[in-house]
Amino acid sequence: MNRALTLHTVATPRDLRDFIAMPAEVYRDDPNWIRPLDTERKTHLGPANPYFKHAEVRFRLVRDASGRPVGRISMQHDSMAPRAGDKPEGHFGLLEAVDAEVMGLLLDDAEAWLRERGVMRVVGPYSLSVNDESGLLVEGHGLPPRVMMNYAPPWYAAAIGARGYTKAKDLLALLLDMDQPTPPGAQRMAEQAHSIPGFSDRNFDVRVFDRELLKVRRIFNDAWSANWGFVPLTEEEVLYSGVNLKPVFESELGRFIQIDGEPIGMIVALADINEAIRGLDGRLWPFGWARLLWRLKVKKPTTARIILMGLSRTWQKDLRSAALVSALIMPLIETLRRKGFRKLELSWILEDNRPTIRLAELFGATEERRYRMFQKDLA
Repeated sequence: MNRALTLHTVATPRDLRDFIAMPAEVYRDDPNWIRPLDTERKTHLGPANPYFKHAEVRFRLVRDASGRPVGRISMQHDSMAPRAGDKPEGHFGLLEAVDAEVMGLLLDDAEAWLRERGVMRVVGPYSLSVNDESGLLVEGHGLPPRVMMNYAPPWYAAAIGARGYTKAKDLLALLLDMDQPTPPGAQRMAEQAHSIPGFSDRNFDVRVFDRELLKVRRIFNDAWSANWGFVPLTEEEVLYSGVNLKPVFESELGRFIQIDGEPIGMIVALADINEAIRGLDGRLWPFGWARLLWRLKVKKPTTARIILMGLSRTWQKDLRSAALVSALIMPLIETLRRKGFRKLELSWILEDNRPTIRLAELFGATEERRYRMFQKDLA
C-alpha cells in the first residue's frame, strides 16, 4: 500500500456512527447524493433486524493515518442464501471507498473472511440481503437515488471488476411518466382480469396491517421462489419491515387481487421518501422532524416506487397472468395520479424477466437505471 491504511472491525457505538457516516466522505461534493436517516441505518444494522438471526455479519472500516474513515464494507454469511456447491454463497454490501486502493483492501478482506467460512463464491452488493438494497448503480448516474435503491459513483463498477469480479445479473429500474395517459392496450389488458370467474381486488386493510403483511409474505415467497438470488422472507422480517413502513404507508398504495376471496397477487408502492429527507443530512433533531413531516404531508413527494409485486406461481402459468398483473398496476396508477404523483418507478426487475419488462413497457415505462450484481469464485 502507498499510504497508512488500517482495517477495523465495527465493535463500538463510535465505530457504528463512523460506519454510517462514512459515505459522506465519498459524496461530499455530489449534489445528487441523499444521506439516509442515521436512526434508520442504526436500527437496520443492529440486533433489532431479524436478518441477523439467520446470517453472520461483519462490518469493517478502513481508516487513514489520521483515523478518518475512508472506506467501509459488510460481509454476510447467510444460511438462507442460494447454494454454491454444498455451501451458501457469501455476500458483501454497504461498499463505499474514497479510491480504488481502499476498495481493493475492503474486498480482499471480505473474501478472506468468507473463505474462512468455507464459502466458494461471493456475490454482491447486497445491503444486507436480496430483500433489502441490491446491486450497484452502473447506468443512470447524475440522478438522485430513489428510496431503498443504490447510489454509487461511476468508477465503482470498474474498480470492482479490476478485483476479478464479473457480472452475475443486472437489475432494471423502469420509470413511468404518469403525466402521460395510460395506453389503451394496457387499459384493455387490465380490464380482461375482471372477466375471470371469482376475480376481485381490494386495498390493504391497515386495521389488520400485520395480517396483511403475512399475506404479502406468502404470495412473495411463492411468486419469487424460482427467481435468481431468491431468499425467502421470514415472518419476523416482514413484520419488522412493517414497523418501519407503517408510518409512511398509505392503504391505497397496497393492493391484493383475489380469486374467490383468496389473495393470489399483491402490489406495494411507497412514496419516494428520499425526496422528503433530502438536505436533512441524516438527522431528525432538532428541526429535521418538522421539515420531514411538512415535506411528507404538505409538499408531498411526486414520485412513488413499486417495492413489491408478485403473482402466485399457479397463476403465473395461466394465459391470463398478464391481465392479472395489469389489474394490480392499473388501479395503483389511477390512485397515484389522483394523489398528485407524477412518476412511478418499477424496480427492480431482473434483466431477463422479459414478460414483466414487456408488460411495464405496455404501460409506457422505459428503462431509466441499471444496477449490477457481481460475483467471484473463491475456490
